[in-house]
Amino acid sequence: MAAVEAMLNLPAPNHMGIVVKDMDKAVQYYSSLFGWGPFQVREIDLGKFPGFSFRGEPATGRFKAAIGRNGSMVVELFQALEGESPYAEFARTRGEGLHHLGYQLDEINSALAVLKREGIEPIFEGKTAQGAFAYFDTDRVGGIVIEILTFRVL
Repeated sequence: MAAVEAMLNLPAPNHMGIVVKDMDKAVQYYSSLFGWGPFQVREIDLGKFPGFSFRGEPATGRFKAAIGRNGSMVVELFQALEGESPYAEFARTRGEGLHHLGYQLDEINSALAVLKREGIEPIFEGKTAQGAFAYFDTDRVGGIVIEILTFRVL
């Protein structure tokens, strides 16, 4: 098969996000079986971030997030608690599993433009004091969410 020139030349992913149903059980499982971690667990209320949107609406869900490491790869675990979020939607429609791969970029506007030109709109996006992020669902092929962001996760 001939080489194809990519529209986006993303670096290697620097993190992965996994949706889980039980955070305590998942942290114990991934730590004891694979040696991932240590994990820092916190609860996040998206309603406290007025600039965040999910599927074009203000994001209001609550979830637990655990952040740890597997070597140089950052591992994020997400457990939906209430309301709508990308993690609640994923848990409801697909169950537990790999939710997204994250790519840290110097800026995201160029990537946003390419993806939008291809008809791929962000499903979750926002800005913080740390930088900006956007999630894109590649449900046309593969079904993995791609996150681009301008800040380090851990």
